[in-house]
Amino acid sequence: MHGTFVAVDWDSCIADGSCLPACPVNVFQWYRTENDVPAAEMSNATSSGTGRSGQNDRSDYTDKSDPVREKACIWCMACVTVCPTTAIKVEQSNMEFHQQAASTSQR
Repeated sequence: MHGTFVAVDWDSCIADGSCLPACPVNVFQWYRTENDVPAAEMSNATSSGTGRSGQNDRSDYTDKSDPVREKACIWCMACVTVCPTTAIKVEQSNMEFHQQAASTSQR
């Protein structure tokens, strides 16, 4: 799973990219490292990613959608609705932590 409040199960994700344009606050981007390493090879590693966020911007079939800006989530559930494999989970029970994270990121 990638993400905390908004999480993507990369094992279930088929990377069709439907969540990227569905999100009104651009929570998602394609995960591929700045060193051009596919997501499949990033086990136990971190990277800031390339920032590509168009539905057709993935570079490789192994790229996955990543909720890099999950603090911006407005709980509209559009991403959950459009995901064909239900790989996206939005956990509203973490609302308190979400609000704390959002308030600290705006300072």
